[in-house]
Amino acid sequence: MKLFQKHNLLVSILVIITILSLGSWVFLALKSNSLREEVIAIRSEILKNTNDATYLNSIRTALKNSKTDIAILEKRFIKPDAVPQFIDLLESKALAGGVKADFGSIDVTTNADMGSTLRIRMTVNGSWNTVTTYMNTIESLPYALRIESVTLAKSDNKGQSWNMGMELVQYLEEKK
Repeated sequence: MKLFQKHNLLVSILVIITILSLGSWVFLALKSNSLREEVIAIRSEILKNTNDATYLNSIRTALKNSKTDIAILEKRFIKPDAVPQFIDLLESKALAGGVKADFGSIDVTTNADMGSTLRIRMTVNGSWNTVTTYMNTIESLPYALRIESVTLAKSDNKGQSWNMGMELVQYLEEKK
């Protein structure tokens, strides 16, 4: 009988050890799976941050390389408070070109798509050569300028004097 009790005790201990081992194995398997998922999530976050850092570095490099290009581009836009100086420039170019310029209307407008613009309607009077040369001078100014319409008409019967009506748009620098 004692042998039977020892045998039952030994079997019970083995069953308990087996249950504890199996429970420990299941616990460790679940924990290792959880840790593996965390490692995968951290790894993907590291890869994303590395890709973001690489992208930002490429942008920084491109900006450093194009800093002079950006400065040149920004000079093409005049500031809203520099509109009088721009009008003076157009007038001085007219005087230097031998034409008389009259500024009909000057409007500053703001459009959500295009930003702020200066719209100038003007007339120029002079000979054919001076009028067309003035228009070419305006077109070659280093500004973000667009001539929207031009009308030419003789102002005398001999063709010695010409009137040119012109509507131009200058893009203004946006406030930062």
